[in-house]
Amino acid sequence: MHISLDGFVAGPNGEMDGIKADEEVFDHVGKRISEGDTALMDG
Repeated sequence: MHISLDGFVAGPNGEMDGIKADEEVFDHVGKRISEGDTALMDG
């Protein structure tokens, strides 16, 4: 899930155009996950 720093998931009309997920983002997240030894899960 993507969330802004002020706690919003979508724009005022439900738009999701602020979310930019490209290969660079996936590579960065994959690298960070592989370096960690702890997973935090909240439900």
